Amino acid sequence: MKSPTASSSLSTPSSRAYSASRVPITNGILSVIALFLSWILYQAYTYDNAQSGAWGCEMSWMTPSYRMIDWKDNPVPRYTLHLYRELGWDNDGQVTGHPVLFIPGNAGSYQQVRSIASSAARQYYGEPGGKAAHGMQSMRSIDLFTGAYSTIQDPIDHSSFHPLADLNEEFSAFHAPTLREQARFIASCIHKIFAQYRHLPPADRPTKITLLGHSMGGIVARLAVTSQTVSAIDAILTMSTPHAIPPLTLDSDMDSIYRTINKGQNKNDDHPTLISLCGGVSDTQIVSDSCGVLPSFVSDGFAAFTTNMPHVWTGVDHQAMVWCHQVRWRVARTLLEMTRSVSRHDKLQTAKQWLLLDNNAAASASADVLSEIERIIPVTSRSMTILLSETVGASYRVQHCESGGRCRIQTPVQEYLPLPANKTAPFPLSGEGIKAGESLIAVKVDLESEHGYLLLHSSSTLDRLDHGSRSQVNVSGSAWSPPPIIKHVTIPSRQTSHEARYFPHYDNPQVIRIHSHISSAPFISGHADSMGIQLELFQSTDCPVTTVKISVEWLGTLAKIVTRYRMTVVAWTIGWAAIVMLKQMSILRQTGESGTSGASAGAQELTWILLPPQTDS
Repeated sequence: MKSPTASSSLSTPSSRAYSASRVPITNGILSVIALFLSWILYQAYTYDNAQSGAWGCEMSWMTPSYRMIDWKDNPVPRYTLHLYRELGWDNDGQVTGHPVLFIPGNAGSYQQVRSIASSAARQYYGEPGGKAAHGMQSMRSIDLFTGAYSTIQDPIDHSSFHPLADLNEEFSAFHAPTLREQARFIASCIHKIFAQYRHLPPADRPTKITLLGHSMGGIVARLAVTSQTVSAIDAILTMSTPHAIPPLTLDSDMDSIYRTINKGQNKNDDHPTLISLCGGVSDTQIVSDSCGVLPSFVSDGFAAFTTNMPHVWTGVDHQAMVWCHQVRWRVARTLLEMTRSVSRHDKLQTAKQWLLLDNNAAASASADVLSEIERIIPVTSRSMTILLSETVGASYRVQHCESGGRCRIQTPVQEYLPLPANKTAPFPLSGEGIKAGESLIAVKVDLESEHGYLLLHSSSTLDRLDHGSRSQVNVSGSAWSPPPIIKHVTIPSRQTSHEARYFPHYDNPQVIRIHSHISSAPFISGHADSMGIQLELFQSTDCPVTTVKISVEWLGTLAKIVTRYRMTVVAWTIGWAAIVMLKQMSILRQTGESGTSGASAGAQELTWILLPPQTDS
């Protein structure tokens, strides 16, 4: 029996003909496999997106106008700076409020600022006329500036209020030099904006500016923080920004940008506070894990997923993040409330209050409660939870009374829970979300003893009052019958990212699909020792949940893996294309032929990559 070597088999004409004849068959098989896998992945993605990616946002409305800032020494002439004014609400004269600079993202428009700017003006003034509403006098109004990329400048009138033409915004997500140039422009805008307040007395002029970025605009905002601008920026609030990794890396300079903004020295107290808002799995344009804030990025910032934001409770699409009414109202109110604060710590606590905790609807537990309505609640354990109907403007106080009539004021932890009026409609309801008043307040109290009773003081009549013990139990099984409010909490890395999803009104649910983000990003290690999930069930004690079963949903898991590691698919495709091109170039140098014919040497060489050499026996 003859045993030829590999070199002889490669040089044998019959072997070459045999291999060339197998090229169409091999390519056909590979094509069918690729199409089949693509179909499986597409079906998994569409199925999972329909199950867990639904979102419900109410449309926002506004009366926008824009004033271009005259800038003769603009360092980047093709970019322009604008001031937003809400027609009929904002003062048409000179600026007097707190400056906020909005930075649009990849191919974004400067006009995207209108939703948040309109909400800020309407909340501050209350009604048209230019006077602060009741309760807003201690705040400053918001002067929202925005940068326009690749716009046509109107040479006739730069002072009147009118929208400007906005053409072909730049694709900053794919081009690192564009990001750097935009950051240089934004850094220059900061000084130009401060110059707009020179008409005010020195004591009234703002010394800090807040940066508000959408998508890659958040990366531009962070890149604009330099030694010359760091002292002028008090906070950076980003929306749907991929902080951990870029959405698409086509050059090494993009990696360099991310290394710069995420390096350890950004954690010092002089660096602006970083607040990131994330739309979760409903945002399919970025890997939602990368929207989280890692502890290595900042010292005291945080990320909030919109599913966890009080009175929002829904995932949000990438573009909808800037116009979703529930989100824009909270962002605008956060910016307004932060003007009350001076210190970094107070501003951060204000942001957490409005984007995470929301202590606004009910007053502090120790505050005076007028027109008191008292309710006595028996103590059943040291950990108690009271469910109250939400009433706008209501306040309450909780006391723990023991024998002898001795009562101590408690400091409870409160939380808002969604309670949609329509029990048959999906949650969140597409195009509407949840309405005002469709929520409960969960008051959690930890007591020193199990004796006595709780005395609840309320300033208004309570339409609903439930109470009971709060406990943590291990459960198993697969059935439950009551309709509880279920909260799924992701335990993130060192509590820098806050994510939770709510599932109200589930009567005999077949399946509740839960998922988590890991406060990290693909190929970036997190902190596995501080991660996990937690389920909270707010339910009636008359018919409690007795069994819960958790299992892996494989189709949804496949979809999440594809979404999370989609860059791998791109890299795989580019890699094989590069191999083929290198082979073609090698053949061209050796033979002088490009190898483009159907049974060319290039195709044969590619076959040898995929299949082992054939030998004659």
